[in-house]
Amino acid sequence: MLKINLSFKTLFAFLVLILLLGEAHELVHIFTGYGFCGCWGKRDFNVWGLCEGCRDSNPWAIIATLMGPIFTFSLIWLGRHFLLRGKADKRSLGFVLIFANMPFARIFTAALGGGDEVYALRVIFENEYNYTLIWMIGLALILSASVPPLITAWKSLAKKGRLWYFLGFFLAPMIVATLIVLVGLNGLLEKGVWADSLIWGTPLLVTIHTFIVAVLVAISFCWNYQMARPL
Repeated sequence: MLKINLSFKTLFAFLVLILLLGEAHELVHIFTGYGFCGCWGKRDFNVWGLCEGCRDSNPWAIIATLMGPIFTFSLIWLGRHFLLRGKADKRSLGFVLIFANMPFARIFTAALGGGDEVYALRVIFENEYNYTLIWMIGLALILSASVPPLITAWKSLAKKGRLWYFLGFFLAPMIVATLIVLVGLNGLLEKGVWADSLIWGTPLLVTIHTFIVAVLVAISFCWNYQMARPL
């Protein structure tokens, strides 16, 4: 059983890791898209696209949409592996990896009919199945990928305060990311703050944010090993 250790250090390390993993998810999208298209599409902090005409000329480019979730769920399942098989410090990191990748955001977005997974299935099967069936398949796949790691995380927690800790780590990352990234940083982009592309078709503000967050994660990463301690 693990006891959660909430402190400034552990919460800070968790926060900046959420932000970095969110950007890593987007980078996986755009680099895969570039691999298929040979050009960069437009993007902001959470929405990206293939460059103009690529989807029509290369139907395989839809793989770029799937690679983001594949990357994210791979880390979630790595976290589950650490919880099940890792030593004490790795179990703490495993717990962090499951929730820093925001499984609730993936489930919630798909439940509303959006998200990478449902969109990709719509493109792939648009001429074979109706939208409702595609949505149900997408949601089922996301739940299948999310629920086992979440059950493992639930069982790993000490019984005292288990419900509140689980709900906090399950829900809070999406709320925090929404306020910081979608409302705050995307709001600045919409106002034209450092909105010009520097590299990879990426606005300068996004590149600066990524660099700062990467440095902060490098500095604070070891604190993730202290988030959850064995009883």
